[in-house]
Amino acid sequence: MGVYGFVSHFLDASGLAARYRFGSVVPSAIVEAAGKYLLPPSVLKAPAVSSRYGSASGWLAYVSLTARQVRDLPRSTVIRKAGAGVQAAKRRGATVAGLGFTPALARESAQAIARAAGVPVITGSGFALSVAVDAIGLAARSIGFDLQGAGVTVAGWPSPAGEVCAHLLARVCCRLTLAGPAGAGWRGLAGSIMESTGLSPRITADTAAAASRSDVVVMAGAVNGLETATFKRGSVVWDLAGSAVAILRHAERRGVLVIDGGLVEAPQDRADPADPPSLVEPALAAVMAVAMEERFDGRLEGREVSVAEADEMKRLAERHGFRTAGPAQAGRLLGPAEIDRVTGGGYVP
Repeated sequence: MGVYGFVSHFLDASGLAARYRFGSVVPSAIVEAAGKYLLPPSVLKAPAVSSRYGSASGWLAYVSLTARQVRDLPRSTVIRKAGAGVQAAKRRGATVAGLGFTPALARESAQAIARAAGVPVITGSGFALSVAVDAIGLAARSIGFDLQGAGVTVAGWPSPAGEVCAHLLARVCCRLTLAGPAGAGWRGLAGSIMESTGLSPRITADTAAAASRSDVVVMAGAVNGLETATFKRGSVVWDLAGSAVAILRHAERRGVLVIDGGLVEAPQDRADPADPPSLVEPALAAVMAVAMEERFDGRLEGREVSVAEADEMKRLAERHGFRTAGPAQAGRLLGPAEIDRVTGGGYVP
């Protein structure tokens, strides 16, 4: 049996205060300052998972930082706190650890933390991209269209994650547009996609027009020009970069489904088959699968996310029974009823 650790942070100061029993009257600034300088990781027993091929138990280590602090504090501070979480899990027997931080930060930090802690550390970001693409397909079917016949736009400055998304989506759609500033490097990506999938993506600098015509829009980086875009009612927008919150709130009010990824159903034994499945974020599912597989060589992830990594992590996870449960927003699964409420039950071809 493998043993994993998973290191994450608190969403806000209220969660941090509740976990460390500050009480409701302590100001958020004091709670966050205490978390930054004084508090050790909070470690809990994690769910055990099993399949016919392997099993794993684990530990959840919550570092005493909020999402705002993870975003705004110096990287060295966040890495130090994350490293303390990995060490706490290692002391309890973990032989591999996952990071539940923002993908960009986790990818930068994982290798440094692994060297300091002496255990492999993974981010699961490649698997998260695969899960999100599957979640888009599930959302599309719930709304009333098939991703295979859909028009898809990947918008923003090219990034490793955006490029992997474009490759994964090119396998399952028939019309792909790469939209962003002229000369942003899309041409090389388009050639690579054409070579690997046979699909020839369209390239445009008119992001707003491309988004307005598309059934699926992936915001893969900083995007300019979408302020004037009118997204199709019943379309799906994946905010991969988290860079256009105000635009997307307006879009959702107009019947557009906005997601930030997907959730995964873990292969846990349930005493009663009627019990709801255990849902976990992709980063946690990835480290669970690695522990079940007992892949502790630390070579599953490189410096940048890649299509090969996304495919390998998905293969491992599916071998052990993990499956995409559906699209998610702020860590919450969006079921058919909620999707119908957002889109008004209508898809405009």
